[in-house]
Amino acid sequence: MSTPSDRRTHTVVCLGDSITLGQISVSYIWPLRDRFAGYPVRFINAGINNDLAYNLLTRLNPVIRERPDTILVLAGTNDVLSSLSVLKTLANFAVKGIPRWPNLSWYIRNMRLILSRLKASTRAALAVATLPVLGEDLDSLPNQRVRQYNQALAELTEEMNIPLLPVYERMAAVLRADPRPKRAYTHSIRLTAEVILRCNILGEPFDRLAEQNGFALLTDSVHLNSRGAAIVADEMEAFLRRTLPPEPPRSGLPEVILPIKIPFLPPRPPD
Repeated sequence: MSTPSDRRTHTVVCLGDSITLGQISVSYIWPLRDRFAGYPVRFINAGINNDLAYNLLTRLNPVIRERPDTILVLAGTNDVLSSLSVLKTLANFAVKGIPRWPNLSWYIRNMRLILSRLKASTRAALAVATLPVLGEDLDSLPNQRVRQYNQALAELTEEMNIPLLPVYERMAAVLRADPRPKRAYTHSIRLTAEVILRCNILGEPFDRLAEQNGFALLTDSVHLNSRGAAIVADEMEAFLRRTLPPEPPRSGLPEVILPIKIPFLPPRPPD
């Protein structure tokens, strides 16, 4: 008969970009951790700022070595952003080492390779989230592009028999029910720099900045505030509760592991 000290810990890898990392936004991993207080589970934050799907594909070996029980994938926002901006793409050539001009077909090709490798090399329960909103004007070109990528992602996950978590759809429903004017996505280095200065360095709450910027779910038209992060956590929690083995609860919060070194600032816990 097992005791609390010898029961195996369930390892959950959250694989993604800055939305997962949470350095300049609220990471959905924090509400997930809180919701699984007392469970024999640990979360590995495998998010890296500005990563495209191609970059995730190049760093799967450390994920596989963790022998995860569950892998949650949220990736592609930077692919969409690159498709909208020549300057963003040129920066990705220089900083992220991408080998070609990003487009939808390349994104889906890389996602197929990522998911195929994870299915072949792990025994993990695997789920993929649709991409969050870009800005909060659902009729804007950026969100039209997000829906295009999400549709292709839905077709891929259906073909591969992998659960798709409807993050975008949940966010869109919240925004449609909100009568306030919606702020569209703008490529603004100033907004992101303001998040870093005020929230990471000066310690202001992300949600205060989000409200001042006129966003309901976001901080700077890309990254999440606590309400946006909670929506992602809702979908991932529901999937995890279907896959976690029944275990008597332990005390304390699950461990959150960050296996990479952050060169500028550490990820910020929620307010």
